[in-house]
Amino acid sequence: MQSLKSLALVLFVKAGLVSVAGAALLAVEPFNYPDRTNWNGLTGGKGWQGAWTGQDTLGIRNGQGGYFGGYGPSGNTASTRVLAQGLPSGEPGVIWGSVEMAVQTNGPAPTSTSSLMIGQGSLGRAVLIGGVASDRAGLTASPVSDTLWQLSSRGSGQVKAVAANIDARVMTRLVFKLELVPGGSGTLKLWVKPSHTGTEAVLGTPTLELTGISFNSTVDKVRFHNNGQSRFAADNLVLATTLEALNANLP
Repeated sequence: MQSLKSLALVLFVKAGLVSVAGAALLAVEPFNYPDRTNWNGLTGGKGWQGAWTGQDTLGIRNGQGGYFGGYGPSGNTASTRVLAQGLPSGEPGVIWGSVEMAVQTNGPAPTSTSSLMIGQGSLGRAVLIGGVASDRAGLTASPVSDTLWQLSSRGSGQVKAVAANIDARVMTRLVFKLELVPGGSGTLKLWVKPSHTGTEAVLGTPTLELTGISFNSTVDKVRFHNNGQSRFAADNLVLATTLEALNANLP
């Protein structure tokens, strides 16, 4: 993780955060915090406006990222951080991202989800990348576990979701591309555990793809969210406006 921090620091010192049109690296969060640290108030990484804020049940465990402690039917907890540089909704734009993540639901339970959310304002409009209890996924095939990878979006009173029969319980590298298109026809693509990330062509067909995504203000909020009987681990979050910049800042 040290190499990621050093590379990110060099990039920000030499290039700075420029306008979105010319931006490359947006933010990194390597989660280099002491064991058992509370996420609330943490300020590590680069490219953020302020600290993580939210409920204090989110902590660091074993130096391997974050987790939400406990299950419980009322375990709706979250921690949020604002990007120093967001993407204006009225202009075409792209956010490439990578995160190492695992999700465990104590299900099946219809409200069991844990997600990385990216969106605007109070996150009433957002895309969600994470895991879902298998009974909520709506898949006809037999699930491989009780927790599956899922993409979803919400906004304008609509919720859309797609899921894959891929086990989300083990720490897995996820690569995603959020493409904003004026008029509400944006897309979110997810590659689960890609072997190579040199170009989008090399990445190949996405594991999951969600269309019809719409935002009406600047996309600048990131949240890790736990709902119901679930929890997650996350590490090495990187966000950029190009795949090249993402690859250059991976640990």
